[in-house]
Amino acid sequence: NRIFLKIEKSGEPKIGGPEELRRGNYSSLLPDPRHMGAAELYSTYPPDPQAPIQWLPPEGFDPAVAGLGLPPLDAAEHDVVFHPLPSKASLEDGGSGGYESCRHGTFNHNLNVLRFREHLLAVWTNHAKDEGGYGSRRLGCAGKILDPHGNIDWHGDGALAEITRAPMPVRRRKRVSDRDAIRSAEALGYFRVVKGRLFFFGRLGCIHGVTTAAAHEMTRRYANCPVPGENFFFGKRSKPPRWSYVKWSFGRFFQEWDIINDRLQPISPVYKESDFPSEMALTPEISLPLETLAPIYREAPLLEEAPEDFQGHISWGENSQKHGKNFFPPRNQPSCT
Repeated sequence: NRIFLKIEKSGEPKIGGPEELRRGNYSSLLPDPRHMGAAELYSTYPPDPQAPIQWLPPEGFDPAVAGLGLPPLDAAEHDVVFHPLPSKASLEDGGSGGYESCRHGTFNHNLNVLRFREHLLAVWTNHAKDEGGYGSRRLGCAGKILDPHGNIDWHGDGALAEITRAPMPVRRRKRVSDRDAIRSAEALGYFRVVKGRLFFFGRLGCIHGVTTAAAHEMTRRYANCPVPGENFFFGKRSKPPRWSYVKWSFGRFFQEWDIINDRLQPISPVYKESDFPSEMALTPEISLPLETLAPIYREAPLLEEAPEDFQGHISWGENSQKHGKNFFPPRNQPSCT
């Protein structure tokens, strides 16, 4: 991330940047900067005097302290929704594969905010340590809107709710996907208010492998059919062409929720749209079995078995509203024929 194009007098483009990179030594790029704290990141990747754009640290900047030593903006307001605790749920860390509580897990991201009646709902993805970690789940809480001025009571850590359970045992995310089975499932989704009622639209899926085929890249869609064999790899590519992770879909599920005594609570079973697969065809030549899903998904009744009123609200919610944050856009699905 510190390499730039340097134009010599001859007009020939050459790679510029730190000397070790020019010599082909990329050891300074390890460990992955995404897994480093601010202080370690700043010491490992100091400012490059040869970079064409220089960043001048503001007064008081200190990567070793909370907030980087910078004062918050005068107009900024901060609410603490919950206080996460370090988790050892991952099997690699000696854990059982199950989260200790709703508070455990220090990688939290993918926040969604939605108003429902007199509450503001905050929902986010949680994992023990990693973005896209195996066994990621969705957590949430309901904050009571106290007045028109934006004051909200989030009720503390006791108000946390586990919106989706980990579909497979919690594990650390790997740089190279497993070649013998799929163990990387995560349970994602979002809330939607449908005719005054609150429903969770969920999906089980995973990130497994990478592709150089634009039609299957993660940033555009889930892959619902095999990737051409020549465009699929289990790990990152170090050479062109460009690559992207492949995100696979196992299927969808739905559940109705409500706010009872200022707490998010489910008021229906989980219904799955169809049976989840036991294996996935990654390419025409490669199919891998799925590790056994958690009972709440594996044994869930089918959506067609739900009350007609429930089915009607799911159908209406899908077809009549354009949701601002849709994790599962249906557009541009690759052809399986």
